[in-house]
Amino acid sequence: MLRTGAGGSLGLLLKDDTSISLGPGSRLSLDHFRFAPAQGRLGLVVRLVHGTMAFVSGLVAKLSPESVRVETPVATVGVRGTTFLVKAEEQ
Repeated sequence: MLRTGAGGSLGLLLKDDTSISLGPGSRLSLDHFRFAPAQGRLGLVVRLVHGTMAFVSGLVAKLSPESVRVETPVATVGVRGTTFLVKAEEQ
């Protein structure tokens, strides 16, 4: 679980060059990450519990787009090699 405080931010760069940035007051769970292309094991699942996130997909999304998901309290985003911003309000 990754969290930022009221005035904080966080940048995360995964081994496949996926970039995740969290804004102030955010909470993100990195539920699954596999990056072993030679063995065909690829996957990424993150869950934005609340706050703001910028996402830039890396090699996992390019090599195996069906294995990448970003979940929020009200929706799941399938990632197909893209960049996006998302904001999740607390329930």
